[in-house]
Amino acid sequence: MNSNLHYKSISEIHEDYRTLKVLPSEVVSHFYKRIEELDPKLSAYILLTKDQAYRDAKLIDQNVQKGHISSPLMGIPVALKDIFDLKNYATTGGSHSRKNYIPKDDSTVVRRLREAGAIIIGKLALTEGAFVEHVSEMPLPKNPWNHGYDTGVSSSGAAVAVSSGLCSVAIGSDTGGSIRYPSICCGVTGLKPTYGRVSRYGVLPLAASLDHVGPITRNVSDCAATMNVISGYDPKDTSSAFYKVNNYLAKLNLDITGIRIGYDPLYNQQGVDSQLSEGIDRAITFLSELGGKMVKLKLPDTKNITPNFTDLVAAEAYSEHEELLENPGMLGQVFKELLINGSNTNIKNYIKLLNYSREYKIQLENIFSNVDLIICPPWPTSALPNNVNSLGDLNNQGDLLRFTVPFNISGNPSITIPCGFNDEGLPIALQLIASHFKEELLMQVSNAYQTNTSWHLKCPII
Repeated sequence: MNSNLHYKSISEIHEDYRTLKVLPSEVVSHFYKRIEELDPKLSAYILLTKDQAYRDAKLIDQNVQKGHISSPLMGIPVALKDIFDLKNYATTGGSHSRKNYIPKDDSTVVRRLREAGAIIIGKLALTEGAFVEHVSEMPLPKNPWNHGYDTGVSSSGAAVAVSSGLCSVAIGSDTGGSIRYPSICCGVTGLKPTYGRVSRYGVLPLAASLDHVGPITRNVSDCAATMNVISGYDPKDTSSAFYKVNNYLAKLNLDITGIRIGYDPLYNQQGVDSQLSEGIDRAITFLSELGGKMVKLKLPDTKNITPNFTDLVAAEAYSEHEELLENPGMLGQVFKELLINGSNTNIKNYIKLLNYSREYKIQLENIFSNVDLIICPPWPTSALPNNVNSLGDLNNQGDLLRFTVPFNISGNPSITIPCGFNDEGLPIALQLIASHFKEELLMQVSNAYQTNTSWHLKCPII
């Protein structure tokens, strides 16, 4: 069996299936052997689902042997951030308070994955409640590029698992940057779809008006294949969008000539690590050479929405998890304080923040009348050393979150893809943002970049 099977793309694995070079059960076995070898050092997983995974794989073996590969994810090993309900397995949300919660049904995302023939191999570590703190005695994921640096939050285990070849696809969530920040830290591709594009039914909420569900993969093509499976309206989710699902793989290889890509030079450079901003500038030049039409612009000011973003999260988190404060000893300090702050929400301030959010969304819509995409950093820095508080003051994160939070508030889709390495050998990345339900355009341009570069093919030495 190919020793690099764990880093193969979905299309490459499917080609191996078509030629019967390997069967799904053998692929699953390969991944579990790698997890057994490496996860004691990386701590990406909370639990493995071996019995169910092998049963599913054996059934899919039969289809592969008959030449039936009917889905973009058929026979592909997928892991879940541990906020997605998987029947008969605990959904901890990274918290001791939920260790005994065993769902009786699958989340919609899990149901769609399994119906498409994806093989769920385990559940992934995260910060408590999908907020910012890894609590003690729960897995603390390690950055595979350098264990002394941050993995990003909150989809930390998801990014680590993909980067280190412990799954082919991970499903994560993003409330204020929780797909994009881990993606830059771990050198992977992360997509935050349009709000409502992917169902949140059976997904542990943090802040319901801001939570987005999306894939983390090694390349854009795998993101597109995953989105083909998990996207679409769900009547069980009141925030689900009744909007046509495109075939995201269909336009992936189209020419990008004439696509208008906007950038704000000041926004991209002010307060941004110089090596990262230089990497973004190189990407802008490269996309121009590929045919993109680069447009200078000025993005709306985020000063009214990002500094006190945590107030929005606290209010909504408290409305979802009020009962957890009845037993506060089961909670980590940061998530407990978030819920307490939410219980003390000043309604007038909350409404003011919502109004600011609406104003920003309208301003951003005006920007998209002149450009098709926006390019900017996904975070002000690459991964920081573990001894540095990468999240700063949780009560004032205006500078830190200005590249992520605005697009959770507006609901616009965005993608983060690797675009180089800094002097410390750590990945850097760019972010592209599109207007609502234009994920296919994001992936078309991102794929053009990846087809002509090799940053996404680099692997950490573990």
